[in-house]
Amino acid sequence: MSKRKKLYIGKWEEKGWKTINLSFTPSNLLMLLDEATVDEPGEFNHQDIVNWCLKYWKQFLDDDIELIEIEKVAVQIASDVDVQWDLYLANSYSLEQLQNLDFSSINLPREWFKKWATSLRQILDKN
Repeated sequence: MSKRKKLYIGKWEEKGWKTINLSFTPSNLLMLLDEATVDEPGEFNHQDIVNWCLKYWKQFLDDDIELIEIEKVAVQIASDVDVQWDLYLANSYSLEQLQNLDFSSINLPREWFKKWATSLRQILDKN
């Protein structure tokens, strides 16, 4: 008898994030990444920041905009933040848990945000 992994069929929906009213710039991304690294609660939680990152990188999907190096790096980092959030959720919680989860209470490892901030800061410092 072969062992098979159970496949999850279903979906979950995130709700309740706070909209961050900042323009989509590398410097604002850096500010949010830095905010996500502190232990005490800030103005925005990780879910808020992830959703801002999602909106940031998605604005470049259909555009033929020429990006300078710093913008390319910022968009790549914003995309990675969004992807890692989804992977973290999918690998950390069951489908049933995700369907009933308060996403605003979830925190990605702060070290990840520190790494993203360091990468972006290095490019910003060059310019």
